Order: sequence, then C-alpha cells, then structure tokens
Amino acid sequence: MKLDISEESYLSIAKTVYRELLWLNLEVINFSAIREGLSYIDFENGLVTGLEFECEYLEFSKIGENFEKILSYAKDRKNANAYALLGAYYRYLANQIAPYGRNGSNFGSRWDNSKQKYINSDETKKNKDKYEEYIKQAEDFESHIKNSPLNLHEIDLDADTETVYKQILYLCNQGDIAAIEYFLYEEIFKNNGEAWLYIYLAQMCGVDFTQDDFRAYNAYTGEDYDDYGPMEIAGREAIQYAIDLPELDREKDNLARKIATELFEKI
Repeated sequence: MKLDISEESYLSIAKTVYRELLWLNLEVINFSAIREGLSYIDFENGLVTGLEFECEYLEFSKIGENFEKILSYAKDRKNANAYALLGAYYRYLANQIAPYGRNGSNFGSRWDNSKQKYINSDETKKNKDKYEEYIKQAEDFESHIKNSPLNLHEIDLDADTETVYKQILYLCNQGDIAAIEYFLYEEIFKNNGEAWLYIYLAQMCGVDFTQDDFRAYNAYTGEDYDDYGPMEIAGREAIQYAIDLPELDREKDNLARKIATELFEKI
C-alpha cells in the first residue's frame, strides 16, 4: 500500500535521502530519514532507477558500495533503520529483474506470436532464481523491523490479519494519526473499547475523529473550491457514524480514557 503525500513533502524527503547517501558517514548519517524516503517507493510498479528531483538523485549503487559497512553498523548497533535500508536495497535488486513483481513480470522470457505466449528459457529460470534470492534477503533484513514499522507504507496490508493488527497497533501507540485513522475506519480494532481508546489518543494528539472533516475542491486543480469549475468532496465522516460505533458505558469509557492518557504520556 502506498499513501499520497504532498509533492513538497516528497521533494524534501528525496533531497534528504540524496544528501545522506552522497555524504555517507555512518557516524552522522540520518538512517531514519533515508528509511522514510525509501518507504514511499513501490518496488512492484515499474522499474526503479532512484528518486530524481531536478538535479538531485538517489543512487542505489551508493548503498551497494557501502553495504558491508551498513550491515556491520546494523548488527553492532542493532539499528532498525539500517536494517530497513538493507532490505530496501535488496528490493531494488529484485526490481531490476522483475519491475512488476513476481506475478507481473516476464523475467526475460520471449514472446512467441505464433503460440501467443511467453516462452521461458534458461535465462528466465536464472532470473527467477535470482529474484527469489533477493526477495528472501530483503525479507530477512525486514524481519528485524517487522514489529516496529516506521509508517503505514512499511506494512504489508495483505499479510495475515493478526500480523497487520500488531503492526498497525504499534504505530497507533506512537501517536501515528494516519495509522489510527486506518485502524478505526478499516475496523482493525478488536472491540469497541479499543476503538474509543485510540479515538481519545488521537484527540490528545490534535485530531478529533468524532467530527466530520470534509472539504470541497476543484476537480481539475485539486485546490480548495472557489465556485469555479467542477467540485469534488474529500474527507471523512465522523467515525461513530461511519462505522456505527456505539458509545461506551461510563466504566469502560473511563478505562479507555485512562489508557489513552498513559499512552499519550509515553509519546
């Protein structure tokens, strides 16, 4: 799953990633910023060449050149962000073989017009084997961050229900508003008390999901509607109406508020 962010934010992230990799110094490198930038890349939606904005560019070869140093740093410091970087690097290598993933790529097979299908070759098999090897390496590194994702982009929402629940819950406990919104509106929570707990936590973080939040915008420009051109509506309905969420009784409500306060104090 890839979520939209503003072009300005994406540009800022990309420039940070570029600078950090260009001047790679493991003592001062901001692995967290690099990890965030890489989390927005979809490695199964076309050939990835890097992040390019104007004259600034992230080259994955920089990771390859410093792979052993980064690996040593990840192991010695038990640095989750460094492990994420290594996982992304192997995702990149796999992408160079299969830009559209396991099911959407031809792995170098040749199209036969007469048979109307792709014909595999020895090279195809080698490419598939190499792809699976890279994916396994990526998953091995990513296992170090499985229980502590940086954001929703790092979560495989097609994974089993319990894994997705635990990963999103981790983000919710960090006060990640996007994660809380997904947790609520996609009804990931296990009971109504848990839902209200994170509604209250979000309120403490400055967002009230019990209130409607809609805006009108110009369908052509995406800007706020100014009575010109076609109008579209974006936003969300108050959570209690969107998913028919009942209120809690006093005792359960007090408990939900208490736990939310305790979580907020730890953020």
